[in-house]
Amino acid sequence: MRTLATQLRVEKKFRRIVNLGTGGSDLGPRLLADALGDGALEARFAANVDPRDLERALEGADPNTTLFVVASKTFNTKETMSNAAAAKKWGGRFSTP
Repeated sequence: MRTLATQLRVEKKFRRIVNLGTGGSDLGPRLLADALGDGALEARFAANVDPRDLERALEGADPNTTLFVVASKTFNTKETMSNAAAAKKWGGRFSTP
């Protein structure tokens, strides 16, 4: 993870990271972004199956500079997979931990 984080900061390909996850897959990353975020990358979160949640996370984003992280223990959570499908349709790049 450290290597990936360093690479993201050094390469500067991305301006925004959008975390797609619910429960602990949302709360843990959100806590880390709040505690350790240095402003180098804008972090947004979509944890609700309501499409407006993802829309808010993507407002003003560019697909070419947006990285999605799909965080899930099982990868069959309805909210997470619905948001991942919508995000994939929107564009951007994906990373799975």
